[in-house]
Amino acid sequence: MPGVENAFADGAKCMVLYGKMRDAYDRLCDRLGVVDEDEDVECIIRCYMDMERELCRLMFWYGQQFSGK
Repeated sequence: MPGVENAFADGAKCMVLYGKMRDAYDRLCDRLGVVDEDEDVECIIRCYMDMERELCRLMFWYGQQFSGK
């Protein structure tokens, strides 16, 4: 879509951060001796993402309320 940046394009900040997160996740699973994924690490990630989604929703709502539209 014109005017909308792909935050996960190669080299974009979100993609770089995702790569760092994935590398850390893999190292943590290696240290824990887990082959595929760890339930507690997955819970931490899911909860963080849920909090982020809620904060983004609130920021959008506040933006609408205070923009006068």
